[in-house]
Amino acid sequence: MPDQVLAALSVQSGYGVPAWSVMAAGVGAVLLFQLMGWTLWRAIWQAAGGARGLPALLVLFFQQVLGIGGAMLVLLGLALVGAFHVPGILGACVPVALAALWLKRRPPPQALARGDALDGPAGAAGAGVALWEWAVLLVGVVFMGMAAWRFPGHWDDTAYHLPLARTIVEHHGLVANEWLRFPYFPAYAQLLFAAGLLLDAFLAQWLATWPVVVTLMGLMGAGRWLLGHAAWGVLAWLIYVYTPLVKSILGFAYLDVLLALYATAAGLAAVVWVQADGRKEHRWLLLAGLCAGIASGIKLQGLVVAAAVGMGVLVFSGGSRQAVRNLAWYGFACLAVCVFWYLRSYWVTGDPIHPAGGSVFGYYLWTPQDLQAQVAEQAVHGVPKRWANFLDGLLKVKAIFLCAALVIPVFAWGRRRPWLLIWLVVVLLVLFWFWVSQVSRYLMPVLPLGALLALAPVRYLLVWGAAKLPPVRGAGALLAVAASALMLVHVGITGSKQWQQPTVQAQRAGRSDVILLERAQALQAQHGHRVLNFGFENAFFFYSGQLVGDWFGPASFSQAIVCDDSCRIRSTQVLNLMNRFGIRMVLIHAERFPFDKGEFSEHLDLIATHGSGYLYASKESARPPF
Repeated sequence: MPDQVLAALSVQSGYGVPAWSVMAAGVGAVLLFQLMGWTLWRAIWQAAGGARGLPALLVLFFQQVLGIGGAMLVLLGLALVGAFHVPGILGACVPVALAALWLKRRPPPQALARGDALDGPAGAAGAGVALWEWAVLLVGVVFMGMAAWRFPGHWDDTAYHLPLARTIVEHHGLVANEWLRFPYFPAYAQLLFAAGLLLDAFLAQWLATWPVVVTLMGLMGAGRWLLGHAAWGVLAWLIYVYTPLVKSILGFAYLDVLLALYATAAGLAAVVWVQADGRKEHRWLLLAGLCAGIASGIKLQGLVVAAAVGMGVLVFSGGSRQAVRNLAWYGFACLAVCVFWYLRSYWVTGDPIHPAGGSVFGYYLWTPQDLQAQVAEQAVHGVPKRWANFLDGLLKVKAIFLCAALVIPVFAWGRRRPWLLIWLVVVLLVLFWFWVSQVSRYLMPVLPLGALLALAPVRYLLVWGAAKLPPVRGAGALLAVAASALMLVHVGITGSKQWQQPTVQAQRAGRSDVILLERAQALQAQHGHRVLNFGFENAFFFYSGQLVGDWFGPASFSQAIVCDDSCRIRSTQVLNLMNRFGIRMVLIHAERFPFDKGEFSEHLDLIATHGSGYLYASKESARPPF
């Protein structure tokens, strides 16, 4: 058995890094998040008792959220001063440790020492973490590690997120790669991935997946506080991760689970604020605003999350003067941590949300035709935007459980302020998704809170039914056992599927884009570092030079496509693009972009083929004098 454990720890990723080193770095990152989050938490609540009485899991959740957010802000600072490297990150850890040590030596605030309870709607006051809850979290960590141990390459991860992260690593600073599809989007998540890439792509995927475990922590804490038992949070998390749109990207370096984490945190912070009605505790508004601001610095859709939570703050603020004051607290915190990304985009491109605002602010890298094509592509997702198709839309993405969440106000208990605030946020986000863009992943921010809200009627119906029956001893323990068993079954199924998959090295060896781009990399001294691609726009990360070509942007595929009897790329147009951008190699996906191989061989030398991929290089006689 020890030999098997050692063998598992020595398994290497697709880039030759042993598993034990990645695991050690991941655990170190989590401890750093917790240290930084605890420090910020103590700083926020140093002179107030607004956090007293919350379940320990919910407090740990907010500390992890603060820690990850603080880490991303520190990484941004390092990137801005050109110190994004291992010594710079280690150096930034020193003041964090000193601040934590200073706060540790100070006596706890009197308000926190009193431990006055801030009861939730289910009547649950503060509580420690039970042994079974720690066990469930440990199982969640195991699940996350299994999901993340895979070779990268779902789609957006290697097309955009990891290439942008690698650009940051290569330049030790915040540098935009304008050949990528969205070079000026908010990039907190990519900074986090870049920190992982300092060791290995697997660590980047590990960091991208860790928010799933933190979300489990938050849902368990919210389940105990709002529904009386952490098991409800476990069940909500299982609903969340079993949703197909979540399962499809788990383990890859996508930013959507990080966005969902901060949307959940912003909503729960606002719930605590509204439950503490009359205490005028603006710190919870600040925390909600910080989480919404981080969400807005992760993805443009975070602005929608911030607006939805802000609407909840407005509705539950009471009088107009108090509403203005509350929105000022919330909005200031939100803008403080996200405005940089939008000012940066505006400064460089003239469009604060480039390229989405091109029709208003003007076009920079994209053309009007590019933006129209993007809007048209978004429109093909989902169902026609009519109320009669609303349920069909949720069914299509297999998120029908949200319907149970949307009917909460029908119940008397559902009209309590905390439930109504969660309901309002969920409704606004679901409606935005349905009426604006039904890309399945755009529903991600609402899923954790939506799953918890969907289980609330089940809990209250069980309570109502139990009131008519003799009391059942140990009902809470039975619920914990049931939730834990389901968790183990889920992880067992995941582990079984993972065991049946090819090894990471085998996954790498089976990819045509990786093999051909490695060949191109070996020829950089002869043909230059740029490669024009057609149909491999998700392979940017696999090439250490510069891959060029996408559906949008300066070297859009449409510039080489000619449609007469059929649509195919033509050698003349391809050569024009190569000459315009100083490119001497071209990589073509023959199944996605048909072409005449005889015609191309007249102008280009065939270097290598693999699967449906063809790698060509300029002929010596046709090579322009670059």
